[in-house]
Amino acid sequence: MDEPMMNSNETSTPIIKVVVLEDNEFYNKLLSKKLHACIEQIEMELACTVDLISFTSVDDLLTNLETIQQIDVAFIDYYLGDQLSGLDMMKTILNYHPQCSVVVFSRSQNKMIEQDNLNNGALEFIQKDRKALKKLVNIFEDLVFKIFINKQIRPGKQFGFHLN
Repeated sequence: MDEPMMNSNETSTPIIKVVVLEDNEFYNKLLSKKLHACIEQIEMELACTVDLISFTSVDDLLTNLETIQQIDVAFIDYYLGDQLSGLDMMKTILNYHPQCSVVVFSRSQNKMIEQDNLNNGALEFIQKDRKALKKLVNIFEDLVFKIFINKQIRPGKQFGFHLN
C-alpha cells in the first residue's frame, strides 16, 4: 500500500517571529539577550525556528512593518519617547498582524494605562521592576510553546493566545 503524501506544510519547520520594540538601547539589548538565551533551547526542544527582531526606533519598526510577513509575538515598551505610545504601536501591529500576541511593558504604575492596554489587545502589561525580565522570559517561553502547538495543528492559521 502506498504511503500518503505529506503536505509541504507538514514537513517544514515552523517559524515563530518575535519583535521587540524598546527605545532604551540598554534595556533593549538586555531583554533581547535574555530572549536569545532561551531561543537555542526552544529551537532544539521544539524543532522550530524562532526569529527575534529588535527595534530601538518606532520609525524603524514602522518602515519594516509591511515587509515583515508575520509577527507572532511582540514585546513593546509603553513609553517610546516623543513618538507614538506602546498602545498606538500595539494597535498598528495588530492591524497588520491580528494573530500577534502583544506584551506591553512599562515603568508606569498607572492602572488606567495598564487597563487601557489590556482592553485594546495586550495579552499582558508588565511593570518594569527587578522581576520584569524574568516575567517577560516566562511569558515568551509559554507563548512560543503555544504558538508552536498551534502551527502544528493548523499550519497557516495562527491565532494569538491569552494566558490564564
